[in-house]
Amino acid sequence: MTYTYSPDGARLKKIVNFGSGTDTTLYLGANVEIDPSGTYSIHIHSDVKRVANATSSTLHYLHRDHLASVKVVLFVATAAWVSVL
Repeated sequence: MTYTYSPDGARLKKIVNFGSGTDTTLYLGANVEIDPSGTYSIHIHSDVKRVANATSSTLHYLHRDHLASVKVVLFVATAAWVSVL
């Protein structure tokens, strides 16, 4: 397995060698990767929590600051966000 990093230390690429070839995974920033099949994966930042409502299937994300206080709520269905003061 071989990793390639940018000058600032961000991971750019992972190459896995196996018997008949290689698999390459590309990293686009800290939260997005493209696997060998071409599938994009977006990873949620650790300061963001995904929350769902079991009764209405409403999905939203809580964005927290460095003190773990909720600062922004993003409502997925409407793409609307509310800033919490």
